[in-house]
Amino acid sequence: MIWKVPPNGKYSGRIRDAKWMPCTSLASEYISFVPGYGFFHPPSLFPLFELLEMGKKLFVLALALAVLALDVHARREGDRQHHDRESSDRRQQRQAFRDLKPRKPREIFRSEGGRIEEYDAGDYRALCDAEFGVKRVTVEPNGLVLPGYKDSHVLLTVMEGRLRAGIVSPFTDKVTEKSVFELKKGDTMAIPRGFAAWLFNDGNQRARFLDVADTTTSCECGRFKVFHLAGSDEQESERSPRRRRESQDESTGNSLLHGFSKEILAQAWGVDESIVQRLREGQKGSQIIKVDEQQRRSLPSVTNSGIYMDFVYRLGDSQPDVYVPRGGELRQLNSMKMPILKELGLSAACYQLKSGALTAPAWAHNAHKVIYVNEGRGRIEVVRENGEQAVEADMDEGSLLVVPANYPSAKLAGNEGLDFAVIYKTHLPIESYLAGRNSVYKGVPRSVMSSALQIDEQLQQKLEDRRAEEAYIFPRRERQPRRGGEEERSYQFVENLVRVFG
Repeated sequence: MIWKVPPNGKYSGRIRDAKWMPCTSLASEYISFVPGYGFFHPPSLFPLFELLEMGKKLFVLALALAVLALDVHARREGDRQHHDRESSDRRQQRQAFRDLKPRKPREIFRSEGGRIEEYDAGDYRALCDAEFGVKRVTVEPNGLVLPGYKDSHVLLTVMEGRLRAGIVSPFTDKVTEKSVFELKKGDTMAIPRGFAAWLFNDGNQRARFLDVADTTTSCECGRFKVFHLAGSDEQESERSPRRRRESQDESTGNSLLHGFSKEILAQAWGVDESIVQRLREGQKGSQIIKVDEQQRRSLPSVTNSGIYMDFVYRLGDSQPDVYVPRGGELRQLNSMKMPILKELGLSAACYQLKSGALTAPAWAHNAHKVIYVNEGRGRIEVVRENGEQAVEADMDEGSLLVVPANYPSAKLAGNEGLDFAVIYKTHLPIESYLAGRNSVYKGVPRSVMSSALQIDEQLQQKLEDRRAEEAYIFPRRERQPRRGGEEERSYQFVENLVRVFG
């Protein structure tokens, strides 16, 4: 016989007068007594209910302890993984930027229309450490850089010649918002990740530009990928699928149209598959092609209209931010002048140093940077945190150098001068200087610096006065008449300090 009672059933009458009612259905909610006597748990079930209640409490307690144990284990595992990551990061940081010597590019593509050179991150590990990707592109007259987009934000700087360029934004009407603009030496174009762009050399001289990318989101360390919207590599077509997969060289690749089936493209465009096949077979050449005179005349002319001008800055035509007679010029480009750079996280500066001029030793607080020499020759020095000289090297046209954040560096122009560009991995770089009127030494009390350098305050005053009105760029110093004895040695000591500290 099964007895059912309500959860809160309590005896409220006399047991001897109670009349137990058998429960014949499990659906019954409780057992009824004689009216007026309430409900009562059968005495024989008291131990059973107590055990069930105790078992329920023990189960809840065990479940809580299990959850707590799992949480503790998860926290310990997370702490261990975090510690492992930090240890790995510290090991990588200790190994990072070990080799900073300047590099030259290697050619990865050549055609009648131009060539592409890449600074190889495999050979120059510092590019991977700083997450920069850099390519130099040369476009011959009538050369067309086929439309394509990149997997990284790119800052394009024209180093030589003139180009006609176009860019396609996903946020505008592709029919009404069309713009073609001209680029010339010194101009900079911002190309956001995924934006399609093309360039054409409509001049009589070759053109050359530098692509510098932030490869943080790229598939490869220190290298950005280009997805071409047109073009066909005949050599690639002849390769087997296995050879295609094994090839990592960007110069052997077809456009995206060759990756989709004819059926998909025909349905997407609403045409017959035969048209798709004819379109594929009709493409000759890849990446940079040379157009004939008839094709040249059909290309769009410069409009310089629409929102696309926000992507271009005439840095070469702008007023210098710093001009030093007999020293040179400095032009800076950041998000204050070109707002789209805030989205890209990149900025630039262009130096034109006269013969023998020196840039003030300086470091960037908030970004790694790359230095590219466009013209002339010079020498660069970079120093590590422990006072060790990381780089002392000559640089000429095509030389590229990575300078990590907070590593001070100085550039000295050769006899023919030195023109170079600096690309920062931030939209608004902050720099401090070791010499000149804005030297960090000027902010330290003279008595403190005298004690730190172990010189008297009179000599400290002389050091400060020598560069009191100069900053950023120092012109070649004229040689002073020779002195003799103790005066000559003291003068040479001062000259050495002035050269470094201002």
